[in-house]
Amino acid sequence: MGDEHGEHEDESPLAHPIEAVEHEVEHLAELADEGESPATPAILGVGLIAVLIPAVAILIVACFVTAWLLTR
Repeated sequence: MGDEHGEHEDESPLAHPIEAVEHEVEHLAELADEGESPATPAILGVGLIAVLIPAVAILIVACFVTAWLLTR
């Protein structure tokens, strides 16, 4: 039934969500590398935020844990 358009049921993004996300990330990285897409600044901004937020969160938690350990 899924073969009407040359697709198999296994090729659905819902069947393999991690692979679909990996493919999309690779596609966005290619767009950003080319630099010709109007979406390039947004792609790079989201990538930067995706790295900075966890890094800042880890540093904040480390500060609180250190303060808690020193004041016990």
